[in-house]
This record gives sequence, C-alpha cells and structure tokens, in this order.
Amino acid sequence: MTKLLPRTGLRTVPRPSGGLRQQMKAERRGFIVEAAREVFYESGFEAAPTSEIAARAGVAAGTIFSYFATKELMLLAVVWEDLAVHLAEVERQDSAILIDGLMTFYRQAAVMLADRPTLARPFARLAATSSSAEIEQATGAPRDPLDAASLMSIERAMAQGELPADLNASQLAANVRAVFFDVLNREAEWAEVDRMLDERFAPRLRLQIAPLVS
Repeated sequence: MTKLLPRTGLRTVPRPSGGLRQQMKAERRGFIVEAAREVFYESGFEAAPTSEIAARAGVAAGTIFSYFATKELMLLAVVWEDLAVHLAEVERQDSAILIDGLMTFYRQAAVMLADRPTLARPFARLAATSSSAEIEQATGAPRDPLDAASLMSIERAMAQGELPADLNASQLAANVRAVFFDVLNREAEWAEVDRMLDERFAPRLRLQIAPLVS
C-alpha cells in the first residue's frame, strides 16, 4: 500500500520485499554471467572489456563488481556454470567402481574445456588456486562443480562399502580436483584429451584411490 511520509505528504514507492529483492539480484547476476559468457567467447578472456559485459547485461559498469569483485571471478562463474551440467552424468553412473566413475566425469570436463581454448587455460590456472571464498562468490555454493561431483561419487562409494566409512571424503575430493588441475596446467597442449587423461591423470587418480579401496 502507498504510504504518506509524515509532515511532507510525499508519496513513497513501495520497496520490494526481501524475497523479491533476492529474486531480482539473482536475475541480475544471471544476466551478468550470460553477458560475460558471450563477451569472453567472442573476445577471449584477456581482451574482454568489462564495460561491454555491463552493457550487454543492461547494468551500470560498476554494478557488475557488486556481484563479482574481479573479471577473474566472472570467468570462474561462467565456466563453473557450464561444467555444472555434467553433474547429471555422475548421478547417472551405473559403475560400481569409483575410479571409473570419476574418470568419466573428469573426461567430460576436460573435453568441454578443450572445446573452449580461449577460456580454458586462464580458467584452469585460476581454478587451481581459487580460495573457498572466491569459489562461493563465483558459484554461489561452498563447493565448485568438480569438487561437488567428486565428493558425491566418493560418498556413494563409502555407502556401498567400496571405501572405508571413516574416510575424510572432503579431503579426498579436494585432492582429486587438485590433481586434475595440476595435470591441465602442466600440459602445453590439450589437443589429445584422452591421452592426457589416460597417461597423466588416471595413474595419479589411482594412487589416490587404490590404497583406500576395501
């Protein structure tokens, strides 16, 4: 209901409710991420101007930094969002072998990154060193999709008795994620994704998992 200010008689504009404000913020954040995706794909990460991202998102140039403190966090948000769709593949895994399930997911992630050469290299470098606070700002969640997918697979293996019940699942998931990005950042070329994963990632993954398998 429209109210009158005391003494002045001026009308006030009803303020959005808390729920509506959160919805508007979420929508604006989505516009910024989508605009960043377009500009990054067109110009590459380094050359992408934040002013163009703001213009396409329909917000003031400074507004995007209310949602993402840096352009680097915008890149993380874009690629993490793209990677998140692959979580469904992990959920559909029928394999009872943890290593096979993790390899399938990480292979899909590597293929997706290799298809985005102008973004993949800076993303891999940033993702390998991003803090938990940066991950949460970029994804809106305490875990990024790779970490979450690894944790889900590990916890399922624990529930099925493949791994010890008292295992530190969060630490193992973080270790697997770290190995993946270390492999990516050591590779000069990502042209042969299968070879890279089979020769570089899989042996190190087995070293992490095999001693723990019941």
